[in-house]
Amino acid sequence: MAQNQQFASALACKLVKENYGEVCERICRHILAKGSQTLPDIIRGSGLPPALAKQGLLVLIQHNLVSAYLNKDDDSVKSPRPPFHTYEPNVDRMLQIIRMPKFMLHIKEEMGEEAERIIEVLLQMGRLSLDQVVKAVAGRLQQDPGEVQEHVRNTFISLVQSHYVERAPPATLPPPTVSNHPNSIKKRSAKAGTEQAAQEQAQSLKRIEEMWYEKARFKLPQELIIEAMMEGVDGPAAAAAKEEVDDGVSKPPPAKKARIKAGTKSVAAAEKAGAADKKASVAAQLAAAESAMPQPSVLLWRVNYEEFNRRFRHKACVDMVSDKIDTDAGSVMAAMLTASRPFENRLKEERSACLSVEEVAVTTMRLVDSGVLPKPNNDVHTIINTIAHDALELISYIGNGPSGEQYVVNMSRIVELIRLKQIEAVIRDRFGVSGLRIFRLLLLKGQLEQKQIADFAMLPQKDTRELLYRMMRGGFLALQDIPRTSDRAPSRTFYTFRANYEGAGDQLASELYRAAGNVWMRIRHEMDREKELLSLVEEAQMKGELHFNLTAAQRSTLHRLKRVSEVLQASLMQLDDMISIFNNF
Repeated sequence: MAQNQQFASALACKLVKENYGEVCERICRHILAKGSQTLPDIIRGSGLPPALAKQGLLVLIQHNLVSAYLNKDDDSVKSPRPPFHTYEPNVDRMLQIIRMPKFMLHIKEEMGEEAERIIEVLLQMGRLSLDQVVKAVAGRLQQDPGEVQEHVRNTFISLVQSHYVERAPPATLPPPTVSNHPNSIKKRSAKAGTEQAAQEQAQSLKRIEEMWYEKARFKLPQELIIEAMMEGVDGPAAAAAKEEVDDGVSKPPPAKKARIKAGTKSVAAAEKAGAADKKASVAAQLAAAESAMPQPSVLLWRVNYEEFNRRFRHKACVDMVSDKIDTDAGSVMAAMLTASRPFENRLKEERSACLSVEEVAVTTMRLVDSGVLPKPNNDVHTIINTIAHDALELISYIGNGPSGEQYVVNMSRIVELIRLKQIEAVIRDRFGVSGLRIFRLLLLKGQLEQKQIADFAMLPQKDTRELLYRMMRGGFLALQDIPRTSDRAPSRTFYTFRANYEGAGDQLASELYRAAGNVWMRIRHEMDREKELLSLVEEAQMKGELHFNLTAAQRSTLHRLKRVSEVLQASLMQLDDMISIFNNF
């Protein structure tokens, strides 16, 4: 995993240098090596002048490549330090630079060209307010901002409601809390007035502020919603916005009455009062955190990369099911993932929400009517039963609910099958059909000795031994020694081989990052080698000269550069697809 992070950081620095300059690259390289840093630490470590370091850091924060956190001591400390900011790199967002063209293509296919322009502006500018987005889109269309304001605003609301755009985190958030492992030993609750109790209270306040931001990530300002409703905007975006306004003033539903045993009424009343006091305290803390957040007049928005990767993950799952079963199963799987998408809290969810057959059927018909999915040949209930009874365990039956049979999608299982398919393809390319046969045999049987592997795989002993050690050196197999005596003598020890699925995935992930970095550097090398020719072509295009004279050698060089660039860009996109499978999904 450390090697994986090393190659990922190297690729991130190359991307930052290419897109934002050498100053930003030096800052990124320093904070990637040192971790969370203050501004004086960045100035000393990067060796840049203070003014230049501040400008480079602002550029990185503007483009969401570095996160700023406010550190402040608790008020209960005797002599608290003044608040100060620390800056942490966001490697995942740096690596998404390669995936930006795919983001724009996806949003164009799903929501149209207007949404594509908004996403393009936010990808190029980092974080902007809504007024700045309107002006930037109007500038690209060469129109007055007042003419496109209404249309851009409605599309922007749809993007926020679809979670493609989110609020940019303010610089007043505390550093992310480090959660303990669930198997760690729980400490006793601290006594009131002690230093440990003060630390626990400070940690709870940090979590309250983080919870508030997570709750407000996709919340539209009420002024924007009211303007859209007053102008009579129709459609799903306006309906969702109206529900959001209603949620802000509605009261929570009354709790159901619980049965109370005789003699326990006072205890239940005391517990209920304590729970009410705790809920009121949390609500007061949330209100205090909300007052400290930026107002809608200075609200900034950015692209939510997580939602794009979630859609790509769902698409990969649908393609896998279509490949393993049929297109009807893929269509039903797409409907199930669409219906459960609003209930996913993080990208790497193991399972989807529980869905009934009726809900899946309704979602399937809605997607078929809108032209998103082809009409399945069989009914939805039959297709779901076919997928559920498959040996791959793509979906699982949970039980009967109010609407009938309930099912969940095993997304982590589908992603494992996708990874296994890619690993097997790599093994086939490197070690041939015999190596793939050995790997599948060990996945099926577990641990086997060298002679057993040769007998089961029907291979000669010599070829089997060579393949085993080559695959073990590549990280695809692992060796286990089983001693028969306590002295662990080699002559009295069994040596078995097993498939190293997790290690092979980590090894392949690091190799993918290294290969993507090499391809990127090759593209830059080809462009720099023909820098004079490219500058000549750009100058002619800027002057509007459609037909300009080039020699035969220059034309041949230009065609070769175009062909090589297309091949390298296609290779980089394929590597990025595999990187997303082994690292993001």
